[in-house]
Amino acid sequence: MVWEIGSGYFGCRNDDGSFNEERFAANASDDQVKMIEIKLSQGAKPGHGGILPAAKVTAEIAEAREVPMGQDVISPPPIRPFLHRWS
Repeated sequence: MVWEIGSGYFGCRNDDGSFNEERFAANASDDQVKMIEIKLSQGAKPGHGGILPAAKVTAEIAEAREVPMGQDVISPPPIRPFLHRWS
């Protein structure tokens, strides 16, 4: 499985949406994860930039992305934790 990490840090985020290094390390060491792809930027989304509206957060999405149901999910534009380590 390829684990793609974007600015939403899904699978490795704290409740406030910030990066969680411990959760990243735990999920990255899962035997199913064969490769990690890090999206350093995301395309523009006119009118909805970086927001997954609460109405679209189904139970399946909430579980997969480790976010609460019924709340907007914010994906900040920069993905800094990986930039400062290897730049």
